[in-house]
Amino acid sequence: MPVNADEYEAICNARECLVKVNEDFISTPYGSIKSSRMTSWPMVVDTQPRMLGFLGEKEMYTFNLNGYDQYGKKKSLNIHFLNDKSAKKFIREIEIVSGLGLGQRRSAKQIRENELLDKKTITTTNIKVENSKVNECFSEVGASRKSKIALERFREKRNLENFFKNSNAYAVFPDVVKGGMGVGGARGSGELFQNCKAIGSTTMTQFSVGFQLGGQAFSQIIFFQNQRDTDRFTQGNFEFGASASAALITEGAATEAAYSDGVGVLTISKGGLMYEASIGGQKFSFEPYKK
Repeated sequence: MPVNADEYEAICNARECLVKVNEDFISTPYGSIKSSRMTSWPMVVDTQPRMLGFLGEKEMYTFNLNGYDQYGKKKSLNIHFLNDKSAKKFIREIEIVSGLGLGQRRSAKQIRENELLDKKTITTTNIKVENSKVNECFSEVGASRKSKIALERFREKRNLENFFKNSNAYAVFPDVVKGGMGVGGARGSGELFQNCKAIGSTTMTQFSVGFQLGGQAFSQIIFFQNQRDTDRFTQGNFEFGASASAALITEGAATEAAYSDGVGVLTISKGGLMYEASIGGQKFSFEPYKK
């Protein structure tokens, strides 16, 4: 089941249409683009007079989504919204499922590299480990495709080895996108893992004051030191204070010292470098998976 799935009433090729967005595809009646193969998606806002002049003006939000379909063919989808609420929701969701911020670009070479890593990760055998210790995990059972890829990248960080071995649980957010036209803050969806398996989905939101254009995309992992720390998160109202600065796990940091109030956080850029993102004001919801 996709992490995100939604439908939008819009205008495509001058006709009313239904746009479907999920973790795998952005689809219209005139074609589809794989979410992970999006190369760019600029937006234009046009102000147009209404049919009756005294009613004022209306704004049309036009998105040009560019990328490749499942067969590797170039595609371009032209989508219009007359409702700013739908347009802003569409922006947030496209940023999450594609991992590409509004105004950003992704080359065909980057897509190929990501898919090679994806293939390598997915072909790894999912071994169910009876021992409940996290340090015995070979692969997290029930993890989504994006979570597996993100976890593979985090496991490459040698300074995280003890965190994976000794933490009670951890939440991973493969694509956190900051900024966006008319949208301040950040948003990302992820999963919580405990005892070598995914136990629920989680969504992070972070709001900031001010106008932002474009954005930064990164991945984030949160380690929970003890069961009571995990319980605070699964209650669904977990958040970082406004002054929090990632309780950031740095290169060479001692495991115990890196935890702050039972929580340790690391963020890495989409290029794989450690990235000191501001986490102040991040709020998290949690939805357990059915057993």
